[in-house]
Amino acid sequence: MDANFAPEIRCAFTDAKAVHHIRGDPEKSYRLIIEAIGIMDFIEVSGTVDGGSSGRVVVLDINGAALWCPDVIVNTHIFELTITLSRSGHFEVVADSSAVVGHLKPLPPIESQDISAVKEWIASKHIPYQNIPNVPGKTKDFIKRRATRLFPFQDEQALYLGMCIYDWTTPSFARMELLKALEYTGLAQRPLHPFDEFSLAKAIWDSSDEDFTPQNEDYMRSFMMKPTNSLNDVKVQLDRGSVALQHLNDVENRVLSAAIDLLPRTSVAFCPQLFSGQGFFGIERFGVYFHECPLNNGPKGTELAIPFEEAMETFLAPGKTITTKSVLSCTDSRLEALCKAQGILIVLNPKPGAHVWNAPFITPLSCDPEKIEFVFKAESKFKVESYSRMVNHLTGRSIMVMTLQAL
Repeated sequence: MDANFAPEIRCAFTDAKAVHHIRGDPEKSYRLIIEAIGIMDFIEVSGTVDGGSSGRVVVLDINGAALWCPDVIVNTHIFELTITLSRSGHFEVVADSSAVVGHLKPLPPIESQDISAVKEWIASKHIPYQNIPNVPGKTKDFIKRRATRLFPFQDEQALYLGMCIYDWTTPSFARMELLKALEYTGLAQRPLHPFDEFSLAKAIWDSSDEDFTPQNEDYMRSFMMKPTNSLNDVKVQLDRGSVALQHLNDVENRVLSAAIDLLPRTSVAFCPQLFSGQGFFGIERFGVYFHECPLNNGPKGTELAIPFEEAMETFLAPGKTITTKSVLSCTDSRLEALCKAQGILIVLNPKPGAHVWNAPFITPLSCDPEKIEFVFKAESKFKVESYSRMVNHLTGRSIMVMTLQAL
């Protein structure tokens, strides 16, 4: 695939290769950022014409619009695209005798005050997680170089977008995920939703991982607290610092969401299914990770915990549509997900006919280069398809398999 553009428009692909570089691989989704205007995603699929007598021909999915190239047999020709863009957000793509029109995807909003706040928290060492055990981590300079490629035209903001992705892959995910899950999202924002402080304090205290205990300075710093030997002191510190902690968490999650929106999508041909091990903070808290849980309506002080069996029979029942309150991490390996599963294994299927997952591959910015990770941002929607039970052969324990369809 080659492409031509008007010279006054600045564009860049997130693979860091020249715009005119030849591309084309059905297992890759290519993302083009048009400065200050929008986003175009290209993925090569295939189709048949003349009943298939001519072989399979190239079809380009461009932001969901299909460009048929009936004169181009798969894997046999290089063809040129001519793209016309308007500042109103429309595009036209022409290849040989074929053409298609469509809409650019919008660039996510990135607030300057959010970037300034993240910059301050990096200086105070609340972002990213400090001294990660057992993984190499990445330096600030490395993250800046990688992020500049992945987030073209973001200038200084690229570092902070990349840093929030990186921090999600560290033990900071516990704070970033749990605090969002424990918000009463059915109650008014003043300026943020109130959250279940008792459950957060208990989850911090109950952490059983030897590297992430209330006595660990780095673990507690991620919650803007000091090491402690008592649950009561966790409650006291949380009561004293809850406003600052929730502000940090809200801003970092907002910048993380923008970064996820900017990264290229994942090809369904490359990953036919995705998997996620769940239950890290207790199977009884899994249901409150979704907006549809009725406990989100409070009142404040209601413990955000619900028996999983009850959730399965109501708002998580097969056929229901559910919406995440936090980012959802996945892998392409069922075995890897089983290693993380503490009661629940999520199996994700794509929407019928979908060519991409609305989830980017974030391993290039991960603290652990060996961990394959894809992420769906908060507010992602899924349809519950089915449940089944299996024995996790790694632990010998029975777990619930929850099959979802990405919407």
